[in-house]
Amino acid sequence: MEEKEIEEKIPQQKEESAVEPKEAKEPTKAEAKPKEIENEANKEQTKPQEVQPPQQKEPKDDIKKRLEEIKQKSKSVYEEYKKYANDLKASLFNLSKQEDNILKTTVNELLGYFKKLKMEGLEDIKTSIKNIEYDNKEQEKELEIKEPSSGRAKGIILGLLTAIAILIGVIGYGVQVANLELTMSTFSSKSTYDTIAAYYLKLLNINQPPIVGYILIGLVALVFGFLVYKITTYLKRIKNMRYVKELEKNTFEYENKLKNKIVKIKELLDHLEKVKSVTQKYDIILQEQNGKIKRMLFIEQPESFEDLHHVSKVEVEKTLLILDEFVKLMDTPVNKGEELNPDSITRLKSANIVINEVIKKIYES
Repeated sequence: MEEKEIEEKIPQQKEESAVEPKEAKEPTKAEAKPKEIENEANKEQTKPQEVQPPQQKEPKDDIKKRLEEIKQKSKSVYEEYKKYANDLKASLFNLSKQEDNILKTTVNELLGYFKKLKMEGLEDIKTSIKNIEYDNKEQEKELEIKEPSSGRAKGIILGLLTAIAILIGVIGYGVQVANLELTMSTFSSKSTYDTIAAYYLKLLNINQPPIVGYILIGLVALVFGFLVYKITTYLKRIKNMRYVKELEKNTFEYENKLKNKIVKIKELLDHLEKVKSVTQKYDIILQEQNGKIKRMLFIEQPESFEDLHHVSKVEVEKTLLILDEFVKLMDTPVNKGEELNPDSITRLKSANIVINEVIKKIYES
């Protein structure tokens, strides 16, 4: 029996030894990835969430804000206009100074030579040149924007007056109903007000001491006063809104007007630069002609224009044509206020053609 038991135990032990415990395998990458994701998700859940700042709501249409925008727009366009207006004034002054300088030097010297040649009809050249004018009154003024009141002060005053009127009315009505005498002693006595307060409490079916009546009367007066205050400020706000809308319309027209003026001033400034350039050309050429006539007078010693050599006569006549064109250019107003004079454009084209032709012939000869 014992041998049989031993034999039965031996195979059982072999079977148990055959079934060895498997070693724990390392998780593969595919198995580890979901675990990592889970761990990260858990970490993120444990992290304190950042508090987002509350989003600020856009402010409602505010009169002060709209007024500030109107002021900035009108001020911006006015400053730009003012800059160009000042540039125009300076440019006109410089052109006038330039022409006056040429008139007093180059032209005056030339007229002296013509006088020696006994040439007539040139006496009025100086007086025919008109001064360039630009009055500051022609400039646009800055748009005046008045700050409207909120109506609060008026509302408070009217509200207080209303509250006082309600109190006087309530007390007066109470005195009349209570059949009290209208004397100074009546209104100075506390019992009078106690009687009035008790009457209103009885009228409202409220069984309370007179102090409650005082409070009720005061509350009624305050409510009516507050209503008057709110109505006054509301009506003032409506009035202010209408004012702002009208101001926006006027500002839009004002901006367009100044922008149009700026465009015209720019055109005039560009024209003035061209006039200055052509004027300098005339000054240089006329100075050169002065030298030629001076040489004629010294070498030929003429008594008059008729005594000059025919080549010299042609040169003098040429000088007269140049001077005539230059005088016409200076005599034509360049501006009409802040706008370009169309006649000045035509005259500049003519003067430019003449002087360029003269210069061309100098280099062709």
